[in-house]
Amino acid sequence: TRNTAHTTVWYPRVKLHAGSGNRHDSLRGLRKKGKHAIDRFTSALVGHACVSRQVRLVRHNGVSNRACHQCKLVSLTGGLMPSAEASTESPQSIARDIALISRIGAVPSMLKMICDETGMGFSAVARVTDLSWTACAVQDNIGFGLKPGEQLELHSTLCCESRVARTPIIIDDFSLDATYRDHHTSKIYKLRSYISVPIITPGGSYFGNLCAIDPRPARVSEPRVIRMFEVFATLIAMQIDSEQRQSSTEAQLTTERETGTLREQFIAVLGHDLRNPLSAVNAT
Repeated sequence: TRNTAHTTVWYPRVKLHAGSGNRHDSLRGLRKKGKHAIDRFTSALVGHACVSRQVRLVRHNGVSNRACHQCKLVSLTGGLMPSAEASTESPQSIARDIALISRIGAVPSMLKMICDETGMGFSAVARVTDLSWTACAVQDNIGFGLKPGEQLELHSTLCCESRVARTPIIIDDFSLDATYRDHHTSKIYKLRSYISVPIITPGGSYFGNLCAIDPRPARVSEPRVIRMFEVFATLIAMQIDSEQRQSSTEAQLTTERETGTLREQFIAVLGHDLRNPLSAVNAT
């Protein structure tokens, strides 16, 4: 992970087979070439034969690079891969949206019901923009380890594709899915089943996704499951819209109060300045 003022960014840990050693010399130059070169290398690794299927997520909270010696990608690129998404998006806007979701009292019950009804071990409300993926609320029954306020690298997820298409992505079993069987998301996070439904406000604003994952197959394509996700996503979107409109109204009221106070102060000063010349005229 990479700690920022308000968030923790998670990165996939990639393990290379020993036979890939002849690639190391060319990889050492990645640090000098910057993030885009690293991203291209990461994408290439996902589909390369030298990458172990034992790809997993790890936390690097305060752990030295030497302690992560098994992670060849991390060590060759100079430690934790920098996230442009985390560094360019306002931490205040992320924190504001996390707090907004935390104020919706029904969200924890929704996430628990999703896990109970589908048998999946992890569900979440994620804030998804064209810059970042941030967990706002989670139900974690499988020890995935992601907490509210923490981030996944955006392009390691399928939510970014759901955002672009503005449609749900539903996968009962990655290994049997004609479209996603070779997708890097399943390899990075060792997933078998996945569902992600967009959260779009009545005004058309894209907030993020209501999603669930599991390392086992699940029958998430059943109409009742899809309908449950769609209803929950709609309810969350309506509440987000209501909260945002209320915050906007409160901000306008605050501005009007401040304007009124300034107006009264101006009138008081103006009245004082006018009284002094009139007093002088009357005295003469």
